[in-house]
Amino acid sequence: MKTTNYRLQTEIEHLTPTSQKDWFKNYVREILESDKPYHVKADYIGLSFQELQNKIDYLSSDIKELQLLKKTLTEAKTIAQEATASVLTEYGIDRIDGTAISSLTHHTIQNQNKRQTCYHRSTCTHGIGVYKNYS
Repeated sequence: MKTTNYRLQTEIEHLTPTSQKDWFKNYVREILESDKPYHVKADYIGLSFQELQNKIDYLSSDIKELQLLKKTLTEAKTIAQEATASVLTEYGIDRIDGTAISSLTHHTIQNQNKRQTCYHRSTCTHGIGVYKNYS
């Protein structure tokens, strides 16, 4: 595992369209004009770009994994809410009051031949509702 960031890599990471590109160009010139051997200069510049690409690839992979996890968790939440609503209906419960969450409410709304089930979780300052339409 790499533990060192090259200075050139760090400078590249902080470049923006409005940053001072001339300063960066001068830094690259300093590298090329230094007393270090040619292959060391080439490795330094190349490895800086390679490490930056590794970071980009790593982040892309993490983003894909997080999107998949988000989708899975969203689906699981919906399934759990529907199953909970079904059990609450079985027991004839339309509201449960708690201390951390003020209430968990289940009710079915009949509107123009459509049934809508509402799961409502609210606190003292705000409410969060999830609605599922059934045709």
